[in-house]
Amino acid sequence: MLYKIKKNQCINQYTIIKKLGEGRFGKCFLVVNEFGEKRVIKKIKKSFFGKIKGDKIESVILSRLKHTKIPNFFEIIENPKFYGYVIEFIEGDNLEKLIFKEKRKFSKKEFFIIGKQLIEIIEYLHINNIVHRDIRLPNLILNKDMLFLIDFGLARVIDNIKYVAQIDFTYLGDVFLYILYTDYDNSSTNKAWYNELDLSHSQNFFLKKLMGIEVPYNNIKEVYNDFIEAFDI
Repeated sequence: MLYKIKKNQCINQYTIIKKLGEGRFGKCFLVVNEFGEKRVIKKIKKSFFGKIKGDKIESVILSRLKHTKIPNFFEIIENPKFYGYVIEFIEGDNLEKLIFKEKRKFSKKEFFIIGKQLIEIIEYLHINNIVHRDIRLPNLILNKDMLFLIDFGLARVIDNIKYVAQIDFTYLGDVFLYILYTDYDNSSTNKAWYNELDLSHSQNFFLKKLMGIEVPYNNIKEVYNDFIEAFDI
């Protein structure tokens, strides 16, 4: 098997449809299996072969997780010239595309629906001792009103030393601000977001705690409770 992957090439029972993207550890390809079911193959770069880094950690972590909003892990494919693994393909568009290319505006109700789902996903990860460390717009897929979290290449087991659960809170706050700004039409005042966005005191305080401007949250349960109290409509 050639290391370079091409369209229509077969890898085991999977046929390559197209390249989806590329990251630090490898490239992702949309494939179909022998039954015509869509999957994703993440092919790890040759420089990471045999290393216990983001490549193998991601496959181990995903194989442990069972959640409807996280891609299912199927199998590892490995030979002398290829190492990769097969995961579920999530239909939909990522939030980066929706916000910056399609200029989509999210209402307060939509923000609440998305935010609640995202916090619930993070809560599941933290309960299972996993910190994602890369909760960004490109890694959040929206299919109608269903939100999914992908790309666990930087995810790690929480050790409360180097890898702590609170890392995810700043990422979460950043995502929330991007979504909130889609429904704001006058962002040219050069003000800080907490002076610019139309937020209640509890909403402002919630986001400041996520971003570390105020005393930060200790755990995701506190985040969930305050989010519901501040944004439920």
